Amino acid sequence: MTTGRPISDETIVITCRVIGVLSLPINVTSLVLICRMWKTSAHRIVVVLLALQVLYIIHNIHFTFFFIAFFYINVAGGYCIGSLCEPHYVSFHANIVSLVLSM
Repeated sequence: MTTGRPISDETIVITCRVIGVLSLPINVTSLVLICRMWKTSAHRIVVVLLALQVLYIIHNIHFTFFFIAFFYINVAGGYCIGSLCEPHYVSFHANIVSLVLSM
């Protein structure tokens, strides 16, 4: 157990947004490469890959920008510090349900 200060909300938000910004070009590059496979691969496989990649991009944007969850493992709870939660008052539970359903 550490005796130092806990991580602040700003540090968590900055960390999550940096992860989102770094992973977005990788996701878009993957999407472009999947689109280029259209002529050379089976169309059903490409459609499935496109759908999965688009869902992953939506999930990534939602989790790293709009809904940044901070979980309290000991009490099975948490709160939201993303841009949808604080200024627009979207509840933690509504965001966690949309996050789980988007997986």
